[in-house]
Amino acid sequence: MMLRTFKYTLTRTLVSVIANFFFVCNAFALVPNEIFSDVQLRNLVENERGFLENTSSDGHIILSNMMLTREQMCGVIFSIEFENTPLKPSLFDVYWRTSKHGFREGQKATFIISHQSAVQKNQYLLPMCKLYGFSGNVNSPEKQANVTGFRIDYPANKDLSLKITDLAFTDSTSLSDNHNTIILEPYERVSAKSFASFDVVIPKLIFAFEEGLKRMTADKLFLVFWLFLIFVLKCLVLLSFMRQLKSNDK
Repeated sequence: MMLRTFKYTLTRTLVSVIANFFFVCNAFALVPNEIFSDVQLRNLVENERGFLENTSSDGHIILSNMMLTREQMCGVIFSIEFENTPLKPSLFDVYWRTSKHGFREGQKATFIISHQSAVQKNQYLLPMCKLYGFSGNVNSPEKQANVTGFRIDYPANKDLSLKITDLAFTDSTSLSDNHNTIILEPYERVSAKSFASFDVVIPKLIFAFEEGLKRMTADKLFLVFWLFLIFVLKCLVLLSFMRQLKSNDK
């Protein structure tokens, strides 16, 4: 009797392990050499159509048991499929942790997926190395520690259901190889004090210039607004100069 009970328990355990393995592979397209081995779902449930949906305003996915350098994790590639196209852009948060610091606001980035892109399943690339809080500099060694965990937060909309698949990490040399991939723009909060350093200011200006050029070619309304803004700024500079001349004449 005890032997039969043991066999039954062992069989159930093996079935559970195999089922969980296939679920994780289906959800994240893991391969045996993948460098994260633990996937946790928090406040998320899978519906009958295989989409994960929020059960609260804090649904998130955690990838653990990682040991990646910042160079190895320069980009995050994944595919997202929405069950129903959202009516407005969706705001996602990502966090990373190290052996000394857990998930926190100082190790966080935000990206937006437009409702236009959400009409169909797409592959996306999130360039983490563009973030100062992720890459840091030689004066911020804590921003160079290996990453041990990664977290993706669903938008707070409780009615949103989607699938995140084919998740992988890539280094900087492979970022340009993903041609049919939508490149997302990561956003972060940087303290005002950090902008006293040129290694923060210069990259941010270059990224802003690149994003501006992309927007100008794709968004005519933005182009008109951008030109109008430049015109207004030039007028203000000219008015200030003329006022200074009048003050000197007096």
